[in-house]
Amino acid sequence: ARGKYVQFVDSDDYLRQDACALLVKKAEELDLDMLSFAGNNFRNDTGEIEDNPYYNFRYLPANWNKQVFTYKDCADFLPSMAVSTALTLYKRDFIIKNNIHFSENLFFEDNIFFIRAITSAKRVSIEKEVLYFRRIHNKSTTNNWMYIFNNYMTVSDIVLKYLNSIHIEKNIYDKYKSYYMNICTNLYYSYPLKWRKK
Repeated sequence: ARGKYVQFVDSDDYLRQDACALLVKKAEELDLDMLSFAGNNFRNDTGEIEDNPYYNFRYLPANWNKQVFTYKDCADFLPSMAVSTALTLYKRDFIIKNNIHFSENLFFEDNIFFIRAITSAKRVSIEKEVLYFRRIHNKSTTNNWMYIFNNYMTVSDIVLKYLNSIHIEKNIYDKYKSYYMNICTNLYYSYPLKWRKK
């Protein structure tokens, strides 16, 4: 990447036509390290657009009014934030300076990238306009949890160890630990017995 900003787009998804112009304008005006924005799903078989609460900032408190913030301002809901790297514009110098990178050969690697970025960023903002559209189909990662459950366990462990290594506030660490434990436990008990043994 050579530009001032870096944005990721999964190969089977698409952006609204004016997305890049809108995001760069806002990132420049506010001098941002990270700018997260809203997204919806679209069904591969019908093309129908579906609202996705996870990617539409439903976790924000009703009285949230911060234009620029850091992770410390989000302590109460940080684990609920959408971790998709495709739904965030990053300043390239910020990524390089903080040595933020993907862990290779792992599904759910967005979790690791996002937590490293959000805990390093000094200036973060959000854009509530829906600018990204995620294709939903039967072979997508999120529809095949049973086959990649061990990856999620590994990623959870990496995130928790990272948070420990930067001595994050205990209340935030405990929220993350509870968040990952709940997801892993609920998924595990949703599987047939033969999968649990695996």
